[in-house]
Amino acid sequence: MPVRTWPVVGVLLLTMLLGLGVWLVWFAPLLANPFAVQARLEVDAIPCATMAWSAALLPVVALFCLLIVLALLLFAFIAFAHERRYLDLLEKQGLMPSGARLTN
Repeated sequence: MPVRTWPVVGVLLLTMLLGLGVWLVWFAPLLANPFAVQARLEVDAIPCATMAWSAALLPVVALFCLLIVLALLLFAFIAFAHERRYLDLLEKQGLMPSGARLTN
């Protein structure tokens, strides 16, 4: 992937990740909203003990996975920014001809 296109791709991925988080909270609250799970547990909408444990832990796990993806995307943003800076530095020092760049 060209270095200069990463900001567009990264913003698109961040938007999709945010959309997934909003969708999970709105349309599947048992997957991402621990308060919804707690409310359903209080009214016995989830009857068995196994379901209670899995329903209580599932939102925490889902949110943790979203945080991991967010961290990976942030690291990718930082890596591509550094790569662009290093390529510019090499070009300024004349170690790489300006037309030899594989990226835009």
